Amino acid sequence: MSRIKRTLVFLLFCILVVEVFYIKSCIIKTYNIEEANVKYYYYNQLSTEEKKIYDTLASSKEDIMDNKEMICLGEINIDNEDIDKITENIFSRVIWAYCLDNPMSTLWFNTYKKYVYYFESDEGSSTIVKFYINPKEGSYYSFDSKEDLLEAINIVETKTQEFVNTLSGTDEEKLQSIHDWLIQDTKYNEVDNPYMNDLYGCIVQKETVCGGLAYSMKYVSDMANIPVLSVFGRSVYYDEYKRVYVEYHAWNVIYVDNNWYLSDLTRDRRLNEKYGTLYRYKCFKLPIDSEEYYEEKFDLPK
Repeated sequence: MSRIKRTLVFLLFCILVVEVFYIKSCIIKTYNIEEANVKYYYYNQLSTEEKKIYDTLASSKEDIMDNKEMICLGEINIDNEDIDKITENIFSRVIWAYCLDNPMSTLWFNTYKKYVYYFESDEGSSTIVKFYINPKEGSYYSFDSKEDLLEAINIVETKTQEFVNTLSGTDEEKLQSIHDWLIQDTKYNEVDNPYMNDLYGCIVQKETVCGGLAYSMKYVSDMANIPVLSVFGRSVYYDEYKRVYVEYHAWNVIYVDNNWYLSDLTRDRRLNEKYGTLYRYKCFKLPIDSEEYYEEKFDLPK
């Protein structure tokens, strides 16, 4: 074979290799995009204007950690007469979307530790509303200082990573292990508990409420690369006398065997505390269309 032919063959081989790697990279990118759709599930449901406020909130992490006052998150032009209701709904959706997508943010952005301000200015037939947040009692979070906050973040990350490294089996088996790890020896405490709705209270202190369990299930599953969502809404439950109650509640949506299911760690924790392991996974994998659970702000997967 002549030198020219050998060179052409070599070049064709190089082109083929490049194309194979390009195709593989496209497949990997597609997987990552699908993964991102779960990671930013609630962000993807926001309007363009709401996404801008979300993005600014996310990029303001350091200012929030430094307890900076009057952080401007953006503005929206509203042409509806019911300004107050629309404004409140917009900000509520953005805050919830951010925290639900980013459970670690509950450590530095306690939703109960902030003031919200709206400044309106008339622009003819519409109104420009500017959104600001301000720390309540001087802080956006429940820790005494930024140093304590950073230490808490490190403890949560380290403790969780050590546990995730022990996981094995199918995704469902891993989720069951996460479920067990989070509810084991965990007390339900909503009295004098500043960390009841965040990861620190659940993972480190082992004293939490439904919100802390839901956020933690999402956080640990994210670290284990298993699709899980946190959900805040209302649920129906029955007491020992079969009386019906509706309560504000938090739970999860898990992805197992190409299907979505509801998962309620809070109720499983209560059942395990009362009956032992007899009902360990009674609420671990419930039908996604269960009429006992409903969310009002966002759409859930089917």
